[in-house]
Amino acid sequence: MTSEGGSEERAEIQCRVLLKGRQRDFLGFCRASNAVIEAAIMATRLANYDRNKVSEDLIHYMKIVEKTGGDTEKQAMKLIHDYVQKREA
Repeated sequence: MTSEGGSEERAEIQCRVLLKGRQRDFLGFCRASNAVIEAAIMATRLANYDRNKVSEDLIHYMKIVEKTGGDTEKQAMKLIHDYVQKREA
């Protein structure tokens, strides 16, 4: 620590960095990938869900993929959508 101060309401501490490093860059979370996973899980358990709930959730997941997904996620979601449509027919 190089100095400390502040007030009763707010502490202020200044430090010097001694070591710095990283294992790998954090690329963030892909909401679309997670939506595809959730939709796939739901599709494999259609018998356990109410049809209206499946439709609502699938629309929700598809919106996420449209907003944040790339081609891979969009193709995966299309496969899941087609699968669910065939099973519900």
